[in-house]
Amino acid sequence: MNVGVFSRITNCAGKTRYTVTVSAVSSCGEETIIASSIISFNGGESKLISISYPIAPDTCKGVSSVFVSVYSGGNLLASQSTPLTVE
Repeated sequence: MNVGVFSRITNCAGKTRYTVTVSAVSSCGEETIIASSIISFNGGESKLISISYPIAPDTCKGVSSVFVSVYSGGNLLASQSTPLTVE
């Protein structure tokens, strides 16, 4: 099974670059980094990110969490999560 993750990221500052990381934590507490990229933004610019990833067959059943996090120089600026039920 594949899962799609979509998120909009908005830069409220001047021209800059952010590290955007997509990760998941299973109901067993196992964390997986799905993707991580450095993305350039102009001042006030918004970008939509999207990624598809397969769920491993041995992933724990139950409610997992999927996170999209934005970093600047290693400092977490924002993070949002959503639940994902694995059956």
